[in-house]
Amino acid sequence: MKRLGDVIVLELPATLMGTPSVIYPVALVGPDHILTLVDTGLPGMLDAIIGELHAADFTLGQVRRVIVTHHDLDHIGSLEAVVHATGAEVWALEPEVPYVTGERRAQKLPSPEQAQAMLADPHLNPATRALLTREPTRVPVSRALRDGDLLPGQVRVIATPGHTPGSTSLVAEDLGCVFTGDTL
Repeated sequence: MKRLGDVIVLELPATLMGTPSVIYPVALVGPDHILTLVDTGLPGMLDAIIGELHAADFTLGQVRRVIVTHHDLDHIGSLEAVVHATGAEVWALEPEVPYVTGERRAQKLPSPEQAQAMLADPHLNPATRALLTREPTRVPVSRALRDGDLLPGQVRVIATPGHTPGSTSLVAEDLGCVFTGDTL
């Protein structure tokens, strides 16, 4: 965990494609120490998020909203767990909403037919098997964001489609920060 003023950079250890890595969601500290979480990491990272917030002298209960930069599993994997534990609102750019709510299948997953064929391989990587058999994220979105929206804390929404249809970057000029998800 690194604290940069009102930005808490969470450091969540992960293994991606068999390689040790770190995922870096952030928490923005607002008035009255209310937190806005930007992304939630992979499935199963709730305890790591709690630990990182605790290291910064915050609790998960202070999270009131989660902003989704895009629907890739390493960004929304623990979204359901965070929302269930906190009752936080979820905000996402309009084109990303159907992926977050489960109305549309994640664009980077194979078709159901392709997935079945892949699952028949007895040598399939366990992480890939888990990804192919996982239920899609199904979380209600409280606010559909639009390019140019100004959020609490003077955070500006910038639509940066390409990586996914609703990839979103956030510009927090007062904090001197830009959060890009996977856009950069």
